[in-house]
Amino acid sequence: DCFNHSPSNANCEVLQHADAIEVVTSCEIDPGEELLLCYGKFSNAELLFNAGFTCWPNEHDCLMVSPTELLASAEECWEGLKPELLRQRLQQRLRHLDASPARLTAAMPLLGSGIPAKTITLLSGLLIDEEQWKDLVEKGGDGELHDAWVADSAEGHALRCAVLGCLLRLLRGVVGLRFKATSMEEDAEALKKTDAALCALPSGAKV
Repeated sequence: DCFNHSPSNANCEVLQHADAIEVVTSCEIDPGEELLLCYGKFSNAELLFNAGFTCWPNEHDCLMVSPTELLASAEECWEGLKPELLRQRLQQRLRHLDASPARLTAAMPLLGSGIPAKTITLLSGLLIDEEQWKDLVEKGGDGELHDAWVADSAEGHALRCAVLGCLLRLLRGVVGLRFKATSMEEDAEALKKTDAALCALPSGAKV
């Protein structure tokens, strides 16, 4: 590591050439000022997993939810209410999904920003009934689904409420389990013990 990460106050950037890497400043640098790079628009979970640290504050922090978790929550919403045909449709939808996780944030407006429009369109397709599915998806595709949930109508309002209800179920269930295992204090203590153990290793020892 030659440069520390800053999500919003980076003062230099990396330029990759065919045979070299060049680091250039993006603003005036005072003598003795630390040079900072932005590694990318990563959440703290991604930074911790890939680089071993978190960054506070982090304007790119978010809650990442997989398409499979979104589908499971939508299926739970329909439990006992819809025929097996709907379940088959959910599984068909899974095969056509973007595999990248949905990135949920505390941004406003909630619908379209905090919850990305693509995620709302996905959930809308999983929550509408079979007649709407055939009318919107088979005839018009995702564009028609998007128009359905943004519509200024009773139907659009109902669909937005259904999406929010599905996400609330997801947060209480699947996502809530991620944060019940340990507290932040226990995590911090575990990290301290790990650091101490690593520092106690003899020089050149394999980890």
